[in-house]
Amino acid sequence: MNKKGTVGLLTLGIGIGLLLFTFYTAYRILTQPEMILPFSRLAPTPLIYFVPLGLLAVMISIGGRIIRYGMELLKDTWHEGSGGI
Repeated sequence: MNKKGTVGLLTLGIGIGLLLFTFYTAYRILTQPEMILPFSRLAPTPLIYFVPLGLLAVMISIGGRIIRYGMELLKDTWHEGSGGI
């Protein structure tokens, strides 16, 4: 595997790790609502739930983009290695 393929695998792994961490954090917020209390300084009481949800949405978006980039690198490497399809 060439350097591009190695970077693709590394990028894919980082993206998957970020998504797993995001889903774990979301699970913890749902099962332990007291985790949201530190966000109460950022927003009024009814809006405290939207701050962590917004942060989770951003993390999911970034993780998905990282995974897509890693998949594109791996796909390009695979096509180069097989002579292109």
